[in-house]
Order: sequence, then C-alpha cells, then structure tokens
Amino acid sequence: MEKGYISQSVLCETSVFALAALISDNHIKTRGFLTMTMINAIEPQEWPTFLTAFTSRNRGRRARFEIFGPNGGIREEQQEGRFESISIDGHIVTVKRQYERQGQESTMTDDLKNIRGIAIQYDTDKSENMLEFTGDKGEMTALHFESRVDGDS
Repeated sequence: MEKGYISQSVLCETSVFALAALISDNHIKTRGFLTMTMINAIEPQEWPTFLTAFTSRNRGRRARFEIFGPNGGIREEQQEGRFESISIDGHIVTVKRQYERQGQESTMTDDLKNIRGIAIQYDTDKSENMLEFTGDKGEMTALHFESRVDGDS
C-alpha cells in the first residue's frame, strides 16, 4: 500500500484572505450562469457517523485532493483515484483511494492530521461535491469529487 498525495506533501498554513476569496461567496460557474452551492459544517460528534455514511454513498467516484497554502497558493493533485473509504480516529482522517498502476490495482492512503473541522460542499444538484478539512493551524485540504452534474472533478 502506498502513501498517498497528502502524505508526500507538506501542508502549509493557509492565508485566511485566500480562503475567504475562494469560498465566502460559494459560487461556481456552470454553463455560463453563476449558481449557488452550499457548504455545511459537520459537528465533531457526528464525524464518525457522517464519514461512514459518506463512504457508502460515494464509493467508486473519482476524487482528488486540493491543498490551500499560504498567500493564496493552491496545489491540485494531478492523479485522481477512485474513492474507497474515509474514516477518523481522534483528529486523524484517513482517506483510501484506488488507482491503476502499470495495469494493476493499487491503493493510496492519505492521513490528514490534527483535523479540527470538517465540512461538506454540495453541487448545484445537491449531490456531495467536496469534503473540506481544516487543520489546527487553519490550513485547508479539500477532497474534490467528480461532479454528478458535468463529470468534472
């Protein structure tokens, strides 16, 4: 089993202003129209139950990470994987995804440490589009899923 993208990356402190610019309006552009999406914070006591149910609903969807860094920098994972599962133990979130490597199925596992907030973003059709994880230093990592609206991820 390989360590995934996040395990190989250094999560940086996020610029509050960059995050505000990216998510405060909660707008996305779809087919030439500005459309509202919705972000809901998940209460910490609900995290294990929510993530178990989320896994059941979304297993097999393409997913990739985005890391929001200092001064508005954004790093986007180049290789997508098919979402397998997500779980939490204390303040460590573990994400498993499948991908093909040289004709063989492989699993990548990412551990997001010191998580203090989890939110879900819904697409315009109200399908689950993105999980947002906030760390103890205010950094944000997003697990972005393929859209059920247009197939993009």
